[in-house]
Amino acid sequence: MSKNKNHRQEVNKMYGTRYIVEEGDNLYDIAERFNTTVEKLILLNNLTSDKIYPGEIIIVDDLYNIDSEPFYVKYTVRKKDTIYSIAYNYGMTPDQLLEINNMLDTNIKEGQTLLVFNNPPIFTDEIVYKVKAGDSIYSIAEKYHTTVESIKELNNLTSEDLVEGMGLIIKLDIPEMIKGTEYYTVEPGDSLYSIATKHNTTVNIIKRLNNLSTNLITIGQQLVVPKVENGKQYY
Repeated sequence: MSKNKNHRQEVNKMYGTRYIVEEGDNLYDIAERFNTTVEKLILLNNLTSDKIYPGEIIIVDDLYNIDSEPFYVKYTVRKKDTIYSIAYNYGMTPDQLLEINNMLDTNIKEGQTLLVFNNPPIFTDEIVYKVKAGDSIYSIAEKYHTTVESIKELNNLTSEDLVEGMGLIIKLDIPEMIKGTEYYTVEPGDSLYSIATKHNTTVNIIKRLNNLSTNLITIGQQLVVPKVENGKQYY
């Protein structure tokens, strides 16, 4: 069967060129046709083997090359993860995460592998917190959704006494913190700093969620902002 390189392709600027698998296709032929490799197609489409089926849509652009980083990377779902927490942490929307992984709903399970944007996560598992005047181990544990016992264990503390200025390793429970995103309409007098303060987040996080390269915003502009539990601050 004669195949044309441009046959039944659909261009998507964000995710690359898609190809609908035809009868008789295999990943080796498709990889050669689109100047890529089987390994890259498997990674790009989150495949567990080289088997493909007629009618299946696969991404074929060679988004991985020696001059650039991968567009997507693999993420293994952990306990308490949600589509919202994963998407937010990697600078995506839940819809983008679902589409990339060909998912029809938001159900995920521990150990499942998902493709996410190749962004450094906004939140990491652990941070170092500098103790301030008035802090107690209880207030710090409450602020970061963790426990006194966890803080003591991570920092080899034998008591609950803290000293101003000391650094504490804090393990974050990211899925508990992030409850999704919402839209905010910029009002007169707003700045990225004031909006970040209203939503208990940071200017950098808002810039990243909205692909902003500067701090300039305009009245009426809609911005994606995080929903954070109980108005607590996490940065």
